[in-house]
Amino acid sequence: MNKIIVEAIDYIMKNLTEELTVEEIANHCHYSKYYFNRMFKDSVGESVYSFIKRQRVQSSAFKIANNKEMSITNISCDYGYSSSNYSSLFKSHYGISPVEFKKYRNESSIYTNGKEYYADLSTETCERIEKKMRIVTIEDLQVYFKRYIGNYHNLYDYWTNFINENTELFSGDYSQIELSYDDPVIADSERCIIDLCILTDKISITNCNRMTLDGGKYAVYDFEGHSREIFKVFQSLMCIWMPKTSMKVDFEKRKMFSKYLKIDCENNIFAIEIYIPIL
Repeated sequence: MNKIIVEAIDYIMKNLTEELTVEEIANHCHYSKYYFNRMFKDSVGESVYSFIKRQRVQSSAFKIANNKEMSITNISCDYGYSSSNYSSLFKSHYGISPVEFKKYRNESSIYTNGKEYYADLSTETCERIEKKMRIVTIEDLQVYFKRYIGNYHNLYDYWTNFINENTELFSGDYSQIELSYDDPVIADSERCIIDLCILTDKISITNCNRMTLDGGKYAVYDFEGHSREIFKVFQSLMCIWMPKTSMKVDFEKRKMFSKYLKIDCENNIFAIEIYIPIL
């Protein structure tokens, strides 16, 4: 994905609660409306308007699921919808109303998209998760990255592509970092946004994108095990720990990311550190 489309997506994601237009986003990227819209659709697979609409309803659903004290009315207002319009939009996207969705998320301990993702969290507790966490303070991290839109199950292929295109970066001392922007239970599992990052002192001679992962205070969850358990770990953090912890999660200014410590693709065993920004 080229730098212009990455910049456009970042701008959209930062301003989802604002009244966005194609003209505004195209102007931000210094392109004409028509050329930009065509370039965006060719790269992302949907129009700018469709992308914004989908991201808004998915983002609002994530808030409903993980901010149990926030009312559906307030959430819909945040995204510029009246209660009735929002309910219709939500139901057309998910097949159930926001009220039904919130009730299901509050009462369910099984998290699945009905296809390839499944997690039973009936034995998980906030206290047990928090005991496995440690608090760290880190400096800003300057990383090279490539953005993909697709299914998390294709991560091996995405990493292979990224490494093959940037072999000069993947030697000596480096760290592989991953940013996953979507919950595949809530989002379209085939259209999740993923940033694959390399933390290295080397200078890239390719057209890699660059970004800064902001430093500060993070809660770190350590995981080592089979890849099939990773989805359950993330669901535990988002559905059990985040709504109940006394820590203040800071997603407004910083991003959650994972750092690989061990990669055994032959046996599908991974060790990762999951960094969750906190205040």
